[in-house]
Amino acid sequence: MELGKNRVIDYKEAFFNEAFELYFERVTAYVYSFCRDREMAKNIAQDCFVAFWENIDKVEMSKTPLPYLFFVA
Repeated sequence: MELGKNRVIDYKEAFFNEAFELYFERVTAYVYSFCRDREMAKNIAQDCFVAFWENIDKVEMSKTPLPYLFFVA
């Protein structure tokens, strides 16, 4: 049972890591368009990814998480 659980965790981590690599700058730019403060935008984008990780079980992994990230931002 533990082996299967580790595979699910690995899949979630891979999904999260890929999303972070692909979308962190886009989310940061989106937030920056509202606040016009680069450091604040990066902090808010990081918070969005924390929320994404905390709710990853609710995000459909077959689709892009970008709409969720923009919504959270």
